[in-house]
Formats: sequence, C-alpha cells, structure tokens
Amino acid sequence: MEKMANKKNLFEDLKKQTSRDLLALGSWVFYLLVIIRALIKPYRPFADQLIISALVLLMLSIFIKNSEFYVSRALLLAIFTSLFYQDILFAILAVITFLLLITGSYYLENRTIKTVRGLILGAISFIVGYYLPNLYL
Repeated sequence: MEKMANKKNLFEDLKKQTSRDLLALGSWVFYLLVIIRALIKPYRPFADQLIISALVLLMLSIFIKNSEFYVSRALLLAIFTSLFYQDILFAILAVITFLLLITGSYYLENRTIKTVRGLILGAISFIVGYYLPNLYL
C-alpha cells in the first residue's frame, strides 16, 4: 500500500513540475529572449509584432487583473513564431505545447476563468500586434 502511495506522490510531483516547466514558456524572461533573438538577425517585422503585443498586454494587465498572463504571452509566442517559421511541423509542435501549457495552468491554478481571461487578453494583444506594424510599414 505504501508503494502505491509513493508512486502516486511521484506522479503528482511530476505533473506539477511539468506544468511549471510548461508555464515558464509564457514568462517575461522567455518572451524577452525571443524578442532579442529576433533583433539579432534582425527580423524587424517579427520583433515589432512581439514588442507591440507585449506593450498592449502590459497595458491591458494594468486594468484587467486576475488573469493568467503566462497563458497570454505563450499564446502570443505560439502564434507569432508559427507565422514566422511558416512550417507545419513547428506549428503543430507549438499548438501541442500551448495546449499542454493551458492544461498545466488549469492543473496548478484550478481556475478556468483566469485562463480564459488570459486567452482573451492574448488574442486582443495578438490582433493589435499583428495589424498595427502593417500600418506604418
């Protein structure tokens, strides 16, 4: 009986750790790394989209609290990097990773409304970040 309890605890620990690792893909640090990488080459339109989207998300986060901003940033990165690479295999990987990130967010938080708000804010930021740079290019 004790062995089964240990296995269950090990499995729960693994789920928590994996969920945290996936959520880290939506951190500001990772987001900044992607922006800096885009500026090095330079991939200016891609970098502009990421920067504008981040600024929009930052402004939205001032007014709208209690949202899962890791999900918002991960959504932005998944969409913009998929559009940038224009590779179906990468897009599939990005979608699967993002869906696992959402699952991990729910697993850690158990608050669907926070995740949904994060998705909505990410979608709004994406729309502005995608179309605004095209207005001045």
